[in-house]
Amino acid sequence: GSLASLFGSNLATATGSAGSIPLPTNLMGAQVLVQDPSMPGPIPAPLYFVSPGQINFQIPFEVVRSSITITVSTSQGNSNPLVVDIDPMAPGIFSQTANGTGDALVFDPSFNLLTRTPDLGSTVVFYATGLGATTPAAKSGSGGSGAYPFNVVAAPFDVYIGGNKATVAWA
Repeated sequence: GSLASLFGSNLATATGSAGSIPLPTNLMGAQVLVQDPSMPGPIPAPLYFVSPGQINFQIPFEVVRSSITITVSTSQGNSNPLVVDIDPMAPGIFSQTANGTGDALVFDPSFNLLTRTPDLGSTVVFYATGLGATTPAAKSGSGGSGAYPFNVVAAPFDVYIGGNKATVAWA
């Protein structure tokens, strides 16, 4: 279920972004095919951005093995396969700079951007990827259930803010 990026050349013939959820598995003629050795065929990954030099996609929730093969497919042909090792949970917090560095993209309960360390005991909202499987199981490319039962992260994890362990109310 993690979000991932591929970088290279000739990955797509044009630049495009997904316009809605569920995310498409073919965008501007590009596909990312994820082969889990336990499955009979590749799984088309949901795509949210493609360009000639970059593709942003979701690793399908259906993947169960820790080593997968990723191939980009376009009308011009297929890329060389890339073997990728993945973990069941590899959290990444979205940053204000949108490049994974710097301050976390964190909001107060009214969704106002926080620009300082929150007060002890206050509630904060942040967005992350790579939190792993959910209960009930999430569907690849979907935004999660908007009604009960919600997709809740299945495995326990800890969050620290300013070196202090926080209470996770929901993930």
